Parts: sequence; C-alpha cells; structure tokens
Amino acid sequence: MSRRRKVERPDDVAKAQAATFGELRDRADAARDEAISRPEAHAAIEVSRAVAEKRAAYSEGSVSLGRRRLGVPSVEERHDWLWCYAPHRDAMSRIRVRPQVVEAVMRVPYVSARTDGAMMGRTYMFAMWLDETQGSFDWRRDLTAENINAFAAANLVTHAQGTVNTYRSTLMRVKRGGQIVTPVGKRTEARRAYTSMEFEVIERTIDVAGSEGEDWKVHLALSGGAGLRPEEIPYAHASWVHEGPSGTFIRVPNKKGTYRDVPLLGRFAETIRNAARRNEGTYLFCPELRGRANALSYMKRKIRGMHPSIVDYDVTRARHYWISRMLDAAVPATLIAEIADIHAGAHLLADLLSEMPRPDLDESFAALAAAGLSD
Repeated sequence: MSRRRKVERPDDVAKAQAATFGELRDRADAARDEAISRPEAHAAIEVSRAVAEKRAAYSEGSVSLGRRRLGVPSVEERHDWLWCYAPHRDAMSRIRVRPQVVEAVMRVPYVSARTDGAMMGRTYMFAMWLDETQGSFDWRRDLTAENINAFAAANLVTHAQGTVNTYRSTLMRVKRGGQIVTPVGKRTEARRAYTSMEFEVIERTIDVAGSEGEDWKVHLALSGGAGLRPEEIPYAHASWVHEGPSGTFIRVPNKKGTYRDVPLLGRFAETIRNAARRNEGTYLFCPELRGRANALSYMKRKIRGMHPSIVDYDVTRARHYWISRMLDAAVPATLIAEIADIHAGAHLLADLLSEMPRPDLDESFAALAAAGLSD
C-alpha cells in the first residue's frame, strides 16, 4: 500500500494567495455595493415592474409543471445574476471589464433573463475588444456610436447583415440605458431612410472599391435606385431586366406567381442595363457566387478595411431612401405602393411621411387649389 507524501506549502505562499483572494473579494463586494446603490439600477427595475404582467415576466420550470411565472427580480438578484454571467470567450480582460459591463446593463429596464443575457454577451465582446486594443474600458466614456461602428468594422465583417444590426442595436440600447422604454403593445419603428447626403457617401466609396466597384454599383442601383427588398436583390436575374417603349424596367416575380414592374431612371437605369448585358443568363449581383443568401456579407468581407459606411450599409434604409424620394417628389401614393409592393395594412408610407417636413396652412391651401379642389 503506497503512501502519499504530504507536501507542506510555505507559509509565505499561502499568505500571499489568501491576501490576493481577499483583495479580489473586497473589490467584487465594493463593485456590487456601488452598482446596487445607483439610482439608475433601481429606476430600471421600477420601469419593469409597471409592465410585469405583459413584458417583464419570464417562464421557468418544465411544461408538465405548467411553467411557473416569476416576476421582476430585485436589484440585488439582478446584479448577482449578471455578475455570474460567463461569456463564451475566456480572457483576462473579462475580469477587468466585468464591473463596468454589469453596471452598464443594470441601467437598462429589465425585460427578461434572456434579454439580459443577450445584452451581457454583446457588451462583454465590445468591452473586451476595447480593453485589448486601448488598455481600458469605461462605459461612460467608451460606449459611443463611433466606437460601436469601429467594433462592427473590426469584428463583424464576416457576419450577416441581420447579425450586425442586432449587435449594433443591442449596444445602442445599453448605451442609452434608462432612456429606452418600449411601451407595451407598440409596434417597432421603421428603419429611417438614408438622406441624399448619406447615400452619396456610400456611392463615393465605389471609387475605392477597386475591382469590386461594379458589383457595388449594381447593388446600390437595385436598392436605392429600384427599391428592391434585401431578400430580392441576391436573386435579381439579368432576365428580369426589360426595355419598354418608355424605358428600362425590372420585372420582379414573387412567390405567388405574379410580378411587379419597377421603372428605372437616370444613372441607375444605365447601371442595370450594363449589368444585364455583362451578366446575361445569370445574376446581376455577384454572379460568380453560388450561395446567394449571404451575397452582401460575402461582398463586405472581400472589401474589409474600406470606409466604415460599407460595413454599416443597410439595404432596407436604401429602399426607404428610394421610397422617400418619390414621396418628396409628390408621386401618387397608389403608384408608390404598386411599384414598391407595399401591401394593405403596412405602415411604411405613414412612417416615412412622419419624417418629412409638415406643410403650413398657406401651403395646404395652395396645394388644394392647384389640384382643382376649390370648386
């Protein structure tokens, strides 16, 4: 029978470890006390309590037990849960940024444990990236729109656009903190249309896109010049492009076996005509790519390091830019709805009209009189 030799650790090593653990414990307790005592953390919980029945309750337990409904946690319970959250990536910077990440998330009104987990994971990733690149992280100073854009450009280029948008919206939610209060039962707002200046900035990046410039021109023409939806553009085929007596148009089919005709004008018409001749018998955008669903992400990955506006490029906002231009030019709403394929019950036109300048009373009288409604 073998005997294990007992190894005594030197007293100085044991004392040093005890002192280190004690220091870490004291720092954690101090961070907890500071986070819990902040008015913003209490305000976030109070906002959630007001909508506990509809938005802030979460389910726990098996289906066989009827899923017991639990209400909003206390500030202390929420802090302890957030403090124990462990991101997928294990790094030394996680320990350094943890108090700041927890404090930032605690300012956001509580919705559910799942939502808190999503905010923690994305804020951790952002904070650790800043800590590793700049040496520190402070949400009061570093949680800005500029840093969020830089983070997306550096880390999310290979992700789908929807994933990038989710990361950015989550970080912006944490940035705003208590200012974000989603009313119960309200629908979400439509994505704001690009302004003419914003769209021109994106177009100017084509000049530095090198060999990929032609594909970028095609995508911008299909989104901001023809108003195609994000899911339609990757599958836009050269056979969709037609020449009629009045000019060039795109015949866009749908799943029901019908189609809509979208007129093209100006530089966008020329771009699409050239692409149709160049890519006859195949797709207009990135014809060499087999997997069509992530064509835009593929293009962004190829031009990594370009102007950040390419990383932030949003197809839906470009489509809304196209629609808002028609609204601004007083194109009849029924015509816009037809060529943009806006279905009955959609709120898109009302959302875009709400951002346009409101006419005064004199302008209203003049417009109605010019329309022949004064008789």
